[in-house]
Amino acid sequence: MKIRGKLVRMTVAAAAVVLAGAGMAVSAEAQEIDINPPEQVYIAPVLGYDNVIGSSMGDSISKGGLTYGGMAGIDTPVGKHGRVGLEASVAGSTAALTLAGSDGINTAEVKIAAGVDLYIGGKLGWMVAPKTQLFATLGYANSKFTASARFNGTKIWQESTSLSGFRVGAGAEYFLTPHVRARLEYRYTHYGEISYQDQPLGGKAERHQVLGGLLYGF
Repeated sequence: MKIRGKLVRMTVAAAAVVLAGAGMAVSAEAQEIDINPPEQVYIAPVLGYDNVIGSSMGDSISKGGLTYGGMAGIDTPVGKHGRVGLEASVAGSTAALTLAGSDGINTAEVKIAAGVDLYIGGKLGWMVAPKTQLFATLGYANSKFTASARFNGTKIWQESTSLSGFRVGAGAEYFLTPHVRARLEYRYTHYGEISYQDQPLGGKAERHQVLGGLLYGF
């Protein structure tokens, strides 16, 4: 009887320890990732695909490349699921449009290369799960482009200009930890009519981008 009573007490004690440990683990997990995490300031490197499109009089030409850069932002909870915030980014690109021709003797080439891209805008998010946020963005973009011309392989002209327009985006973020999120986003930028020295050139430009990033929140 004494041995049996001792075994019962040991079993009850062990069960209590296990239940207490499980309760602490659940509590820690609940504190680690809430359905709507607290306000965070975050920074992130971004990398993705960039497609620049130019069109004029019904014809268009597009060229893809790599976009790379960094971003910073802040978002804060609104209610149980909503989030609002602001973001800014700076990026470069390898995308370039090239037009070339030859008369059999001479060759000519015009190249328009994407340069520094600046963006600032707002962000609206919705926590669809404790670790998953869907979001949309809207803001202002200013992008630099450099145009150059070559004749028989020799550069004869080069000039840079900036195009401004609006940018909209949509994507998802997944909280890997309370401070680290993985992000995937699609962005569309519309620059409107292209002009040079305030003179319209009769063409339009737009941009499609798909980017991924790893956000670190403070």
